[in-house]
Amino acid sequence: AAISKIRGETITPKELGFTQRRTYTSVKNNRGDILPKSSTANKPENQDALYLASVCGCRRSSLDPSSPTAVTANDAIRNEHGQIYAFHLLEKGGKERLSIILPSERGNLTRWVDGKLKGGLSPDAPLITHIDRNLGCHRMRAEYARDLYAELLEAKQRGIDVYEGRKYELFIDKEKFDYNYNNPRFKGDTVHGFDKQIALETSVQLGHNRLRCMPIFLPYKIIYTLALLPFEAEVLFCCFNEFRHSLIIGIIMHYNNSTHIFSCGVFPLC
Repeated sequence: AAISKIRGETITPKELGFTQRRTYTSVKNNRGDILPKSSTANKPENQDALYLASVCGCRRSSLDPSSPTAVTANDAIRNEHGQIYAFHLLEKGGKERLSIILPSERGNLTRWVDGKLKGGLSPDAPLITHIDRNLGCHRMRAEYARDLYAELLEAKQRGIDVYEGRKYELFIDKEKFDYNYNNPRFKGDTVHGFDKQIALETSVQLGHNRLRCMPIFLPYKIIYTLALLPFEAEVLFCCFNEFRHSLIIGIIMHYNNSTHIFSCGVFPLC
């Protein structure tokens, strides 16, 4: 269909010989298995990868030990007390960034990394020694964004600096940040009920750096009941689409003793 549109043609799948209709059961998730209850995610050998993604928001390339950009102990940024509070990452498009560690997990992460070093792991060796081929980390990045937003907001309200005094030196390009913050499409200090400053800081820590794909993740479950089909839907993410002025919501639905992923639902905003 996409090729036909580009060429200005109206060729149908049937005319090309594709007679079998596709169903949702035949669709595979090209981002891997992201469900927390899945057999892949529950494997003991994958727990380190899931943990690291959930506390620093890194992408899969930083977790794959076969990747030249896999994160190592040498990539850890420590404060004057030796506690790890950030990681240096090289990810999408060869872009470098520093990803801040969840303040609530810095002690645990530091002990985890130091334990690996004491166990004989080389400082320049990948921290993650195994990750299943089909294991994605988008769910863990979602949890990281949700938790980071909450912790940054609390830190702002209590006047706590979670950036160790190096916010604009290491973590945030102030000129770019101010440009995106003052985008005329997002007036005021909030965006759909969220603190705009903290939302943008969260976006930066995920490597997005802009409000138009602001990844604000909702930390609750919602229950839908249809006429004959009750099911539970868990919100994976909710982000604002600037161009379509709509909310894009990714959900997991559980019914008939099975789990189904709906990549997104688009809800126009007035």
